[in-house]
Amino acid sequence: MQKSYEIVPFDMPAQRATERQWLAAVRDGTTAKTVRGVVRASWQRCLGAHVEPDLPQAPQVLDESTLEWTRERTDWLTVAHQAVRRHDGSFGGHGHI
Repeated sequence: MQKSYEIVPFDMPAQRATERQWLAAVRDGTTAKTVRGVVRASWQRCLGAHVEPDLPQAPQVLDESTLEWTRERTDWLTVAHQAVRRHDGSFGGHGHI
């Protein structure tokens, strides 16, 4: 029988162990079986989508209808400028995207 809940380890040694496992996942591209299932699945999605591991927050993803609504009502130059500024260090040189 599968558990309907998992105990979340909040103590400092558990947090450090989780961080070491994340760093290993980023380095090796695989996730340890000792990581909680919900966390492992999230890490695998991130690794599979090639999400930058150093992002301060998850990238924003819009569904198709929200994207269309936003496109019709937004000055995209401002939005694009903000997006480029957030990822400034990830481009190949000044003015290169």
